[in-house]
Amino acid sequence: MITEQEYRVALELIEQYVIQQNQEIKYKRTHLIGIGLKRGDYVRFIGGSDSKYLIKGNCYRLTGEPFSIFVSIIGENGKRKQQKQSFFERI
Repeated sequence: MITEQEYRVALELIEQYVIQQNQEIKYKRTHLIGIGLKRGDYVRFIGGSDSKYLIKGNCYRLTGEPFSIFVSIIGENGKRKQQKQSFFERI
């Protein structure tokens, strides 16, 4: 059994880790509009979405050109999804 003090220290470490991970994702975020991506090209998911149909580090095929702040991709379940561009990077 852990003490309350040990619990608070562990919780603080976890919170710091989550903050660090979010900062790394924000640092990597790029926009995909205007860099010549077209239907059939692949982009890599870098995180930021809690979708169960996207796996961090996997590549996904575009079903159309990026538009506004979204991209259309084929997810892990084989269906078309629209996600924010900031969750992806060009390969």
